[in-house]
Amino acid sequence: AFDRALVIPVAEPFLAGVAALAAMVGYRFVGSDRDRRLLAKSFALYLAPDVIERMLRSNKLPELGGEIRNVTIFFSDIEGFSLIAERMPAHDLMQLMNEYLTEMTDIIERHGGYVDKYIGDSIVALFGAPLDDPHHAANAARAALDCSARLAELNRDSAAFRNCKLAQRIGINSGESLVGNFGSRKRFNYSVMSDAVNLASRLEGANKFYGTSIIASDTTVKLAGDAFA
Repeated sequence: AFDRALVIPVAEPFLAGVAALAAMVGYRFVGSDRDRRLLAKSFALYLAPDVIERMLRSNKLPELGGEIRNVTIFFSDIEGFSLIAERMPAHDLMQLMNEYLTEMTDIIERHGGYVDKYIGDSIVALFGAPLDDPHHAANAARAALDCSARLAELNRDSAAFRNCKLAQRIGINSGESLVGNFGSRKRFNYSVMSDAVNLASRLEGANKFYGTSIIASDTTVKLAGDAFA
């Protein structure tokens, strides 16, 4: 080309290639960021936001396994739910339970709790994991009191509760527990397992015997401090 005095446009194709590369990288970045937001938003309906964020930061799939943590476990149950379910039409029951579970979950999460699972009308929640919380016992106690107060408001004001007034029982207990991913190799969830969990469940049931609505273990009482009666 030099010998024949030919001028070859070198800069323009090079700049066009650079521009095309930048546009492609930008498009893929926007697309992957959109997919990341969609993934986080979708999984937020099933997992704690902190668990999702940790998974995205690590850039790898979660694995089976756990760690020993000092946590507080929260169990709640609706009194006489089986009889309520028998008498109420399915659509009305669904509306009632969705509103109840939404309100209770919002309170638990507002106090730093993580809802482990719903078992019918029961709520199993965890304080002190996945994020560390030095005041997990006090926060669980505040959540229990606020849940009780909010249920009284729902019974009084909510249209879904007009024909059915609910009473709940809550048990909370603190102690060392195994916290992590449990299940099969193909399907698992972030949960908690220990004797402390079993005791929290037993305390919830003990409300029936004592005629109370909230029972906390001695361990939780000591950790929660003097701010509670």
